[in-house]
Amino acid sequence: MVAPLVCLALVAGYRPPIQPRGWPHASALRAPRPPIVCQEGMSWKEELERILSPSTPQADREFLLRDLLARAPEISQELSEAVRTGSFSSLLPEDSELTSDLAMVQRQVMEDILPEVQALLDPGRLQENVQRAATQGSSVAQEAASSAPGAVASLLQDPARALGMLQQEARNVARRTPEGVETPPFRVLRVGDGYELREYPSFGVAVTPVQVQWDVATLAIGFNLLASYLLGANQRSESMEMTAPLRVDVLPSGSTEMSFPLPSKWSALTAPSPSDGRVSLRQTEGQTVAVSEFTGFATEGEVRRQLSALLKKLERDAVDMESSAYSVYQYNPPYTLPWLRRNELAVPVHLQSPSAPDDLDESAEAEPEVEGEESSSVDAAADDDNRDEEWEDLAPSD
Repeated sequence: MVAPLVCLALVAGYRPPIQPRGWPHASALRAPRPPIVCQEGMSWKEELERILSPSTPQADREFLLRDLLARAPEISQELSEAVRTGSFSSLLPEDSELTSDLAMVQRQVMEDILPEVQALLDPGRLQENVQRAATQGSSVAQEAASSAPGAVASLLQDPARALGMLQQEARNVARRTPEGVETPPFRVLRVGDGYELREYPSFGVAVTPVQVQWDVATLAIGFNLLASYLLGANQRSESMEMTAPLRVDVLPSGSTEMSFPLPSKWSALTAPSPSDGRVSLRQTEGQTVAVSEFTGFATEGEVRRQLSALLKKLERDAVDMESSAYSVYQYNPPYTLPWLRRNELAVPVHLQSPSAPDDLDESAEAEPEVEGEESSSVDAAADDDNRDEEWEDLAPSD
C-alpha cells in the first residue's frame, strides 16, 4: 500500500521544472505517441496499477505516467478525501485483487504477528526473550557465515551472472511470480472452488530437516543451508540456478522438512553432492495434490486457517486425502511486497478415476505414466530427464 500512495503523492504535488532558454520544448522531443495502452475511460487508479506492474513495457509506462500527471488535480482531490475519512479502499482500482490481498495481510499482522510481538515484549519475560532472540540471531549469523564462503566464491567467478542476479532480485520485489526462477512442472487435473488438483512428476530436491515448525530462526537457518548449496556450497563448487518454491513439508509423523527443487537439468543422482551434511538430495515421487493459493506471510496461524479451509472444501467435493501430511510452497524472496507474495498450501490426494487435464494443449499426446519410487530412493532419477519433454510448466504467471 505504501508504494502506490507515495507515487500518488508525488503525482498530486507534481510541478514541471522550469525549462532553460534556448532548449526545444519538451513536446518536440517526445517520441511519437505509442499505441493506446489504456482502455477508454480507464481510471487513474487503473493507470497507476499498470505503471507499477513489472510487465508493462517502458514506452507504455512513460505514456501512462504523462497521462497520470495531467490528472494531478483529480488525484489530489481524491487523496485529500481519503485522508479526511480515513478510508483508503477508494484509492484502489475496482475489481482489483489488491483489496482482498491487503485484507489478508492485515489479518495476518493483527491476528498472528502483533500478538507474538506483544508476547515477546511482556515485561515478565522480556529479558528471557531478548536473550533467546540474541542466541537465535547469533546462530543464524554463524550458519550464514559458515555456508556463505562457498557460494560467494562461486559467484565471484562469474561477476556478470552475480550482477544479473542482483538486478533480477530487485525486479522481483514487485512481482507475484518471481522472474527467471525455474519451478517444477505440473498438470492441472481439475479446478475446484478456491483450489486446483495438480499432478507433479518426480523431480529432485535438496532437503534439510527442520526441528521446530514455523520458528523464524530455524527456518532462516534451513533456507541459508539450501540456498548456499544451490549457489555453490557443494562438492563441485558449482553454482546452479535458483529455483522455487521453497517448500516446507509437515509429514504424518509430525516431523518437518524444508526443500528447494533442483534445476530440471539435474536429478538427485546427477546433481553435485552437498558440502554440508545437513543437506541431502532426494528424488520425490510423482504426486497428485490439492493446492490453494494465498498471499502475505506464511504464519503459523495463516497456514492453519488455509489448511482448515482447504480440507473442508475437499471433504465437500468428496476428494480423498492420502494422509495427514501437508506442504507450504513459498515462491518469493523475503523482501517481496507482502500483498504480492505468492504462497500455496498443498495436501496429497487420491483420485479414484483420472480426469482429463483442464489446462493441457489440445495437441498434447496421451498423459504419461509416472512411476514413483520411495521418496528416499534415487534409483529412478536417471529416468526423469527422459520425461521432462512430456510435462508442461503450468505455473501461474503475472
